[in-house]
Amino acid sequence: MRLPTVVLLAVSMLLAFVPSAVDAADDWLARAAEVRIAGRAAVVGPDQAAEILSLPGLVVIDARDADDHENERIPGSIRIDDAAWKRWSLDESIGLHDENAWRHEAARLGIDGRSPVLVIDDGSMTRAPRIWFILHRLGIRDVMVADGGLPAWRPVIGDQQMTCGPVLASASSSSPNPAAAPAAPPAESSPIAWLDRIDMLRWLGDGRVQLVDVRSPAEFDGSRPLRNPRGGHLPGARLVPHGELLTADGRLCGPAEIRAVLADHGVDPTLPIILYCQSGARATLAALALARAGVGPVACYYEGFGLWSRDDRCPVVVDAVTP
Repeated sequence: MRLPTVVLLAVSMLLAFVPSAVDAADDWLARAAEVRIAGRAAVVGPDQAAEILSLPGLVVIDARDADDHENERIPGSIRIDDAAWKRWSLDESIGLHDENAWRHEAARLGIDGRSPVLVIDDGSMTRAPRIWFILHRLGIRDVMVADGGLPAWRPVIGDQQMTCGPVLASASSSSPNPAAAPAAPPAESSPIAWLDRIDMLRWLGDGRVQLVDVRSPAEFDGSRPLRNPRGGHLPGARLVPHGELLTADGRLCGPAEIRAVLADHGVDPTLPIILYCQSGARATLAALALARAGVGPVACYYEGFGLWSRDDRCPVVVDAVTP
């Protein structure tokens, strides 16, 4: 992965002003990718529903819309406002840097870092992985994502095991509050590394890593810039649209299929990979998929192209999709 001299010069000038930040996240290159806690995989299918829902102390997090949650939900599940978590996690004054505030927010929702957690969404398989990734960032390890979301789990759970009706609001109306509750204790660092823009500027052009963009082809080549001030992609990135990591019925592909998808796009599944998308959701889905396949080590540039494109110091490339 080689970058033009002018890009490398711009990057080196920026990094000269932030010497303390460029040493972050180096050790992710040595980490294993497969995520297993207490013998349980990070992705659990509907065939495991009975086993998972009977786990002692299980905390069920529902990442669906409020109306869907009130209409039908797993008994005892706690709703998290995915839009709020997205907003907080991308807010440059909060982001994912303030781990203590996020641990307090998790504890307020009953996530103590010791009990198992199941996150279930609407079947999009982007909401639940975001929450999974943020909790891993906090050192909370025993977190599982329900493969296929409630649409896949609902037929297995059955009518008599579901409930409905209004519930008390379970998501904060403001940003995470460090004084709200005792913080969930941190654990060892996550197998899926979290990178910010300074980290990414350092890794650009580093031949040890592969940069993978999991957005759509139109976003990648700049023809669909969304609300970004600049369209295109990060220098050296390869495109692997996130939808190719899902089956036709919205579940994650199996390990062999995931590895084949990567290989089809010129990505070596045995070498380190950095993932990014627009604003974190698709990249965390891809991180979950790659962890399931034992690919990596893996890192996630969570801020995504949305924040990257707003920063004129960050180089953007507009060219065709690499075959």
